[in-house]
Amino acid sequence: SIVPLVEGIDQLQVEYGLDTNNDGAPESHTAAPATPAQWRQVVSAKLHVLARNTQSTPGFTDSRTYVLGETSIGPFNDSYKRHAYTTVVRLNNVAGRLE
Repeated sequence: SIVPLVEGIDQLQVEYGLDTNNDGAPESHTAAPATPAQWRQVVSAKLHVLARNTQSTPGFTDSRTYVLGETSIGPFNDSYKRHAYTTVVRLNNVAGRLE
């Protein structure tokens, strides 16, 4: 059964920043690194959160579509107001970078 960890969070998506030229900065982001070599190139995480008000708003209809990285969700056509947030987190002390 599905149990919410945080009330009001509809979606959480993570994209991984890949450093393909070994300069420490990500050149691209992907939702799922495909190979062990790509996992060794991960230097950041881009977090996408879709938060929903815990109480409905009478007379409001959420007809928006939300883009969270590579994923689009909605419209929900309900009476809850939502906000999308995105941030990038640099991963310090990255292990396994040498091949």
